Amino acid sequence: MPKVLDKLLLIALLLLAQGAAASPAAVGVELRSLLRTLEAELADPTNDRLSNAALLRKVGLVEPLATPTEVTPIRADQMLATGDPVEIEVMDARLALAMMAQAFGPGDNDVIVAAQGSALETGRPRALVVRSGEAVLADIDLFLDLYDIPGGMTAPGMFDLRVPLVILPGASFSLSEGQHLRLSRPDGAFVINMGLFGATGAAVSTVGGPSSTSARFVPFVTTIGGGAVQIQDSVLTGLGFGLSPKFSGFSVLGNGLSMAESDSVIRGNRFSDLVSLSIAGVSGVEVVNNRIRRARGRAMVLSGATGAVIRGNIFHDGIPNNAIRLTDGSARATVRGNLVLGGRRSGIVIDDSSHAVDLTENLVWHRDGGGIKIARADCALVSRNIVLDNRQKGIEVRASRDTRLLGNRAVANSSAGIWVSAQGEDDLTYLEGNVMAANGSGISTATAGNVFLAGNDFSHQFPRFLHGDIARQSRLIAQDLKGVTPMLVSAGGGRQAERPPTPCAR
Repeated sequence: MPKVLDKLLLIALLLLAQGAAASPAAVGVELRSLLRTLEAELADPTNDRLSNAALLRKVGLVEPLATPTEVTPIRADQMLATGDPVEIEVMDARLALAMMAQAFGPGDNDVIVAAQGSALETGRPRALVVRSGEAVLADIDLFLDLYDIPGGMTAPGMFDLRVPLVILPGASFSLSEGQHLRLSRPDGAFVINMGLFGATGAAVSTVGGPSSTSARFVPFVTTIGGGAVQIQDSVLTGLGFGLSPKFSGFSVLGNGLSMAESDSVIRGNRFSDLVSLSIAGVSGVEVVNNRIRRARGRAMVLSGATGAVIRGNIFHDGIPNNAIRLTDGSARATVRGNLVLGGRRSGIVIDDSSHAVDLTENLVWHRDGGGIKIARADCALVSRNIVLDNRQKGIEVRASRDTRLLGNRAVANSSAGIWVSAQGEDDLTYLEGNVMAANGSGISTATAGNVFLAGNDFSHQFPRFLHGDIARQSRLIAQDLKGVTPMLVSAGGGRQAERPPTPCAR
């Protein structure tokens, strides 16, 4: 099936396939124009209800005959359905935090306890607990009245929660179309989910100013242990605080001890003004076709996650740190068809012992930093990505074994289009079929080990093809700008060579 980025790739290929006489300034002009149009459309609130695929079609970034990936609705039979009656009770909010601290440490728990404010004076900082059944807002409203807890419906579909809400294993809580759950910041409200949290066409946000007893606190939604989330076409705004993934805004955290009863699926949502969307220690999470804007930290962080699918997401309007980071041994993830528009630091990062990540058909444009970075990882496949107009390196490979860069387009990055450094003496990096155009240099290295080059196009990379400790091999590139002859190069020299085998186990 054609991918969402088909036309982006086609435009880049057409531009880069022009004759060698084309000026570097002309390379990528049409693509930049389309991306600026996309930024303007993303800033228009009338487009908020459009799916990512529909928005890309609107601005002409998809071929008319292409079939972009649309959001697939979560089926009712995928939801956790127990048939049990709804049972809701009250517990001490500090017990809920203690449950989390057992698996994820006590960091910042004091901030949340302090946010309970006047309830601490009575010794009863209360939380509402869904113990069983499939609860909805009407159930929460009923039990708030029953337990004489303030909050509830303030307008049709508008619900203010002024105490923490805890969903226990085997229970669920869901929001439906048009419902808006507002978590009170001055009252210390938050959601901890150990069962199933679901939302379709709903909204979750904060309400109120800082707590008088805990100014740092901001409400959050976190799923822990064997819990799962299934959320689609919803809007989540203003969530999260601090540095811990537990409280970063919207989190799905496994502990290795409990198996989730359902898969976690995050599709077609709009996230804004959260610290991070955090996923840690879980398997098979889908994060597909979402938009994240104005993050206050790394927009999306996967730590120790296995088999995640990160596809078709758009990051824009102020991403002060990495848009996507896979770290701490994340393995066998698919990161495909994501758009990163502007922001600081490297757009997409794979690091810290992450293994066999497939990074394909993403676009990183106009970062005040690098495009894609692979550091202290192994067996990464980086293919058919576009890195354009970034102020530092296009694609960076650092201290990472058996990395393969295949068919990427590095255009007008201020530093190297591709950078390879800090490799072991016997390490091998594969660079095949990549196009370098109008970068500070085409390929730059510093202790790069061995680099296999085949089919790389330097036709638009005048005057600096190579830089760093392999710069002396520039004559080899000048003699073969299209890379017809495969070469194995290092700081010590270069020679014609067959493609070495890839030892990676994916």
